[in-house]
Amino acid sequence: MTEGFDWVFHFLPAITKYHLLLVTLVGYVATIGGYTAVFPVFAQYKPPARCPTELDLNPNLSGLNFTFNEINDLTKVVQEPFKECEYYEMDFSSCPENQKDEFLQCARNLTKDTTLSCTADEAIFDTSQFTSTVPTEFHLACGSQLNGLATSLSFIGLFIGAGTGGYMSDKYGRKTTIMVGIFLNGVGFLCQALVPSYAAFVFFRILVQGANQAAYLTFTVYCCEIVGPEGRAYTGMIPNFTFAIGYMIMSWFSMLFPDWRQLTLFITALTFPFLLTWWLWPESPRYLYQSGKFEEAEKVMKHFFKKCGMNWGSEEAALLVNTEAAVLEKLKEKCKSQEKEESENSETSSVKTYSAIDLFRSGAPLAKTSLIICYQFIAITCAYYGLSFGAGSLPGSVYLNNVINGAVEVIAYVIAFFLLNVIGRKALLTGPLIFSGSAMIIGMLLTKFVVGAWVPEVYRWLMFAGKLGVSCAFAVIWIYASELFPTVVRTNAVGLGSMAGRIGGIVSPFILEMGASIPWLPPLIFGTVTISAGIALLALPETLGMSMLNTIPDANEFYMKKNTKKSEIQK
Repeated sequence: MTEGFDWVFHFLPAITKYHLLLVTLVGYVATIGGYTAVFPVFAQYKPPARCPTELDLNPNLSGLNFTFNEINDLTKVVQEPFKECEYYEMDFSSCPENQKDEFLQCARNLTKDTTLSCTADEAIFDTSQFTSTVPTEFHLACGSQLNGLATSLSFIGLFIGAGTGGYMSDKYGRKTTIMVGIFLNGVGFLCQALVPSYAAFVFFRILVQGANQAAYLTFTVYCCEIVGPEGRAYTGMIPNFTFAIGYMIMSWFSMLFPDWRQLTLFITALTFPFLLTWWLWPESPRYLYQSGKFEEAEKVMKHFFKKCGMNWGSEEAALLVNTEAAVLEKLKEKCKSQEKEESENSETSSVKTYSAIDLFRSGAPLAKTSLIICYQFIAITCAYYGLSFGAGSLPGSVYLNNVINGAVEVIAYVIAFFLLNVIGRKALLTGPLIFSGSAMIIGMLLTKFVVGAWVPEVYRWLMFAGKLGVSCAFAVIWIYASELFPTVVRTNAVGLGSMAGRIGGIVSPFILEMGASIPWLPPLIFGTVTISAGIALLALPETLGMSMLNTIPDANEFYMKKNTKKSEIQK
């Protein structure tokens, strides 16, 4: 197997402070991704709604200053199935109008026989936490499914972004794709903040998700491409940490801006400045060599030599490869040999542009691997977003629950960071997935078969435990998938997996809605898919310490040798 670009790491350190600084700088892409991912938790938060009653309309009662919950507790219809825009018609004329406590005590004893209803336009929302959200502004009440539908439709943007991002980054480069994605991300946020209708909001939400996904996906590939095999575990984790920062800090932003339009404008203002970093970081040299752009690639490599230093004490020095120019010339030869090897195994001698279709028509091992990775993304994404959005309905403050969700992710990333090069990629996917699924199913069984005041709180933390496991898997799957596929189809493969994952994201809100009538069903579904995904991984090889695969024949050979040792791969 030709070593290709990874040969240069005999002379260039696999990872340095400069690599970490570089990835952290570009990592703001993932922080913007954190803002984007949890935006619906706050901007699309649907507070409780009720119909207007005499307690709202009677001027003689206005001085009692009833709260939303006080009125709702008196007038809501409690028989199942609960209907948000249905209420009891009550005669309050016998209750004293000058003392609130006495009035409430009297009202609680009144007859509740007749029920009335109202329309979504008439509904009153609880604005004690958020002054304005998408549902309150566009009157998404009275059983309307449009808010959940918007969340599902936004995953179409992620689906499109994953596909177009993979194609654009392979054709136009990692840096250009990231910058165009962030620019469109900012434009989409700005338009979202200004739209006059709900349909327009959904359209630009799809744009935002698609643009951000294209940038984020390309950034994860960039992180793995600029370092050597020993450094990928570290740079590959940085996107997850910077994402978590954006995830958690959104709780603070939403407290500062309880109006969703102001919040969106603020995020817009935080997005565009990243475009000014264009001059501060280089293109992926691995991509440039693979694309045959040798002159530009050598300029970038000289930049890395200057910033990272050279290792001249290796055995290669004995071969008189002891100057930068000699290293660059030899690297060029290595990459050309890699290209020639690929050409000899293809039907044409010209440089071939691959697509996602080639993943399934280039040999059974590659096709099987692609299918399993696609299922991993579906299962992980489904459970991840189900637990993220579902946490908003758990006991406690939505701000606190979101912070806990983010903190749980950080813990998961720290675990993955320190264990990734110790126990390998597969173990850090299989173990957390099975742990996550088990936690969710145990929580489901507790709520279904155990009665006790402690059960809801234990269930809550079991769901956070599930989030811990699936977050760890989410962090590792990007690294594992990037390492598992050869350079010529790597971005397409990771993009296809991410696109498949959007299927899980699209269905997760609908699975959550099933919980309104069948509470035990969502954790059972999420738990089952994560456990099955963990088991499916046993059919794939470990990638710890291996050089990046370069060609499709290399990959097929590797997949058929699950126990291939590092020394065999690096020949």
